[in-house]
Amino acid sequence: GGNILIGATQPYSGGPGVVYLFDGSTGELLRTFHNPSPDAGDRFGASIAAVGDNVLIGAYYDDTAGTDAGAAYLFDGSGTLVRTFYGEAPGDWFGHQVAFAGNAVLVGAPKNDTGASDAGAAYLFHGSTGELLHRFLNPSPDAGDIFGRSVAGVGNNALIGAYRDDTGGENCGAAYLFDGSTGELLHAFHNPTPAPKDRFGANVAAAGPNVLIAATGDDAGAEDAGAVYLFDASSGRLLQTFLNPSPDGYDHFGSGVAAVGSKILVGAYRDDMGAANAGAAYLFWGPGEGSGAHVVAVGAGTTVEAVDFGNARAAGIRITETAGSTEVAEDGATDTYEVVLLSAPKAEVRITVAGDGQVSVEPSTLTFTKDNWEHPQTVTVRAV
Repeated sequence: GGNILIGATQPYSGGPGVVYLFDGSTGELLRTFHNPSPDAGDRFGASIAAVGDNVLIGAYYDDTAGTDAGAAYLFDGSGTLVRTFYGEAPGDWFGHQVAFAGNAVLVGAPKNDTGASDAGAAYLFHGSTGELLHRFLNPSPDAGDIFGRSVAGVGNNALIGAYRDDTGGENCGAAYLFDGSTGELLHAFHNPTPAPKDRFGANVAAAGPNVLIAATGDDAGAEDAGAVYLFDASSGRLLQTFLNPSPDGYDHFGSGVAAVGSKILVGAYRDDMGAANAGAAYLFWGPGEGSGAHVVAVGAGTTVEAVDFGNARAAGIRITETAGSTEVAEDGATDTYEVVLLSAPKAEVRITVAGDGQVSVEPSTLTFTKDNWEHPQTVTVRAV
């Protein structure tokens, strides 16, 4: 629903890990999920997924089936442990990433050695019975591919990333979509702009009928600035490319990807907005809404739930169209918007606005402080 799950893997304290469920509206702590088989350094909470009231939590350093074989735990809405899934062999890192594919449980084991050392594997289990439905193996196994480093459910199908795949160059990356019913490989996705160490497939997500695949090491704009690609899940066709709106070296844009309704949310955990490596998140228009135009950037210290041009309302920001047309088509045509915060910020808030090659924006950055937060600032969008 509208609640929030946060994992605390406790890598520095030597704890087994813990996961917290908070009320998305009030911030109240609703439930704490503890590691059912606690051991120091299990990394319980390193990966989390939810469907309905059920919660799936990975602990990829769990030693029950062997040193760092890994485990994943399925809890129901009351917090009761329903089922436990274990890795096949020591060092598999089973549970490094988890997801639901429909009601089935999808678990990655990126260091599984089937086919080659650390070639990777992923597993699909029946959500109710725990029966193994499919064991997905790397279609092009090579040492160190780390297939299963990222997983996502696309309807009932399984999307699996292998960000160190060498097709197109060393660690260029790849991702694969499998049929959840038959286990058949439906599509192999490869980097549209292949280059060594792009790490295409480092993160994957479903976006309605489409799939998002991140290449966190893409060098567009700067070294390791990052990029994200949107593909049609049925045809495999590339639909959109999202580039880092504020590229800087080692931003790792694409370190998190998700669909928010029809919008696309992308994290850049080492972005320097606000402070060195403070991190940022960017919200983009989805397909057909603005050709991948950047809607808003959120840096450390800001909170934005949703933003739409026209007459947008959100928890932290309001954008209102004041003149012109939302569809700026003719060369030189303009549209203007007023941007204002809805409450006083605790820290400086910077909002970055970017065009898509068809429009320019002025200014490209708005800065709000506790002294000027309630004064609207104007952005002009001009066709080019």
